Amino acid sequence: MRLSPSLHLLGLCTLVAGQTPALYVVLTTDGATCASAGLTPVASASECDAAVAAVNAANGKPGHGAARTGDHSFRPSGCYSGCLSDHTEYYCKYFNTADTSHGTNTSYSRYSAFKRYVFC
Repeated sequence: MRLSPSLHLLGLCTLVAGQTPALYVVLTTDGATCASAGLTPVASASECDAAVAAVNAANGKPGHGAARTGDHSFRPSGCYSGCLSDHTEYYCKYFNTADTSHGTNTSYSRYSAFKRYVFC
């Protein structure tokens, strides 16, 4: 399978025993959304936790914290991370219930809280 440049890393996560494992990706190209990448958006804060944990685990990183839920017109819809570090990988997880067209934003420094990495 060939991945688009907007897809960074894949994570495999089994949410409930007996279910088919879910495959998650994090988008790393500025402006990318789940819709623009042809992917299904994460549907809840609990699934956001699972998606970020799966991608972090696939990279051998522990992650940190639980997703917070909000309704913000100026942030990406669905699941995204606002923080990235070499130690924990993706953290500062959010699940935005607002329907927006905002996508991934990587234009700030690596450790800036203004970055937004969208998970699908």
